[in-house]
Amino acid sequence: MLLMKKTAHIPIDPRALAVLHAIEAEKESAWFVGGCVRDALIGRCAHDFDIATSARWDRVVALFSSRGCRVVEAGSAHGSVGVIYDELLVEVTTYRIEAAYGDKRRPDSVSFVDDIELDLARRDFCMNAIAYHPERGILDPFGGTEDIAEQRIRAVGDPALRFMEDPLRIMRALRFCSQLGFSLDEATDKALVECAAELNDVAKERVFSELSKLICSPYEEKVLARYANVLETVLEGIEALAKQPSPFKNTCKNMLEHAAHVVACVPEDAALRFAALFSHMAPHAEQNRKDECHAAVFARQRLRALKAPRKLIERVCALVANRSALVEPDRLGVSLLVAANNGDVRFVRDLLTLKIAQAAACGEREREYELRHASEILDELVANRKPLSRSELALSGNDLIAAGMTPGPSIAAMLDALLLEVIRETVANERTALLELASRIEPPTEGKAGNIFEKILKIRLTENPERSNIQIRA
Repeated sequence: MLLMKKTAHIPIDPRALAVLHAIEAEKESAWFVGGCVRDALIGRCAHDFDIATSARWDRVVALFSSRGCRVVEAGSAHGSVGVIYDELLVEVTTYRIEAAYGDKRRPDSVSFVDDIELDLARRDFCMNAIAYHPERGILDPFGGTEDIAEQRIRAVGDPALRFMEDPLRIMRALRFCSQLGFSLDEATDKALVECAAELNDVAKERVFSELSKLICSPYEEKVLARYANVLETVLEGIEALAKQPSPFKNTCKNMLEHAAHVVACVPEDAALRFAALFSHMAPHAEQNRKDECHAAVFARQRLRALKAPRKLIERVCALVANRSALVEPDRLGVSLLVAANNGDVRFVRDLLTLKIAQAAACGEREREYELRHASEILDELVANRKPLSRSELALSGNDLIAAGMTPGPSIAAMLDALLLEVIRETVANERTALLELASRIEPPTEGKAGNIFEKILKIRLTENPERSNIQIRA
């Protein structure tokens, strides 16, 4: 028997309402379903609108095409079309039941039906199997509203069957736990753990998409700590962290709990959060790149296996490789750190954010304060447009060549030497002054970018050994 709550009211975008009313004008039934209903009941703003209807997909296409709307038919084989109404995409799907999932991703076939309850029965979790109509209210045959009230995630029907049909639902369940702070009900929890190995059959890109959302959610600490045995299937090495006792003086019992706490201390940015996690992993990674530490090599191996985006991999690995970079919390120290990283302010800001999170998670307040001060100095340097890279000097390599320097690596090294003096404020960032200084100093022979700044940083920290403790701990 259908559970209906006529008094419920969910805010729906007027354009999505117009799509529903146009379908009903054709004597078809239609309901809002899925995330827009779930999110509204949770108290979150809905952005994506899905409609389930008795109308066959081809009739939906004809209806809205005749009204001048663009219709996307990419999912028509399974009864779904996208209607773009006044620039809003509304996904419209015919009521359907599904056959077996032969590829563990999509049903082998679908059969269209005229019963909304049959359509809701095919969905993954009860909180996603709720329908809403602006006049008739909520339709809830599986108790999804009660699950939301109890902050519970429960599979529709047999949870093992749901996970075997599409194992990605395992990651979706954990992602919802991480996003909402909900817990799995006992049967769903048991089936999820038992079916975890099925994730090996899921396309890696799909797994990474869910993992990225999971780690960038507010309750990732709870999920990482509770489901390490499941996540080990997709991220080898995470379960080993759970077996390592934490040496830090906080409430974390093991290194996985500590790593998850560090992750929670950085903003919800995928590269930062993966970097925070991988900084604590990599027990025996094969170091096949001379410029990367074991943890960075490990991160590269795991992220490549998950087919993560290349740019994200490079950003994560750079952060992990430099996680122990030394920082002096003064103008010169921060300027040298940026110059040593080729003037990449965003990277240095991310690196400081990562180090601040580590210090905060370890309860090292003095270190955290100094690192936050370094971050404030960086903001001040950027706001005041202080030169922090070769490209910000008032002269270029061509100017040096025109002045008589031999083209080659020494040009880059000379620019670094001039930038160092500008940073030290011994010379103004003016073309004439820089050319005059270049004529008086011996052309450097070392051309590798950043070396001169790294050397000065190390010298300063050798002279001030108490600063050497401002590092991130792996």
